[in-house]
Amino acid sequence: MQGCVNYFIRYAGRPAMAENRITEYNKESNTVSWFYNDHKDEKRYDVTDNVIDSFNRDPIQCKCGAIMQYTYTYNPFKDKRNDRTYRKRCIDGMMRMYKRRI
Repeated sequence: MQGCVNYFIRYAGRPAMAENRITEYNKESNTVSWFYNDHKDEKRYDVTDNVIDSFNRDPIQCKCGAIMQYTYTYNPFKDKRNDRTYRKRCIDGMMRMYKRRI
């Protein structure tokens, strides 16, 4: 039961989409481009959508008024493949540790 609670808490506190998946914000055309990786075919798909004004502000403008600029993204999986096998090993390892504590 605790494992389910931990899983839920971990994902409930996160946004629906990570900011690093946003590839472009076009203020002139009012569009945002982003990508996702489909786990069924392991392919990357790029999407462009109209901007939804749910926040009533420019998403790249800081509250102080400055325009944010991309400088660097840390990639912990650089030169490694983050595939299903890797994820399964991580989850299985966490479950073994959890069962030892019960």
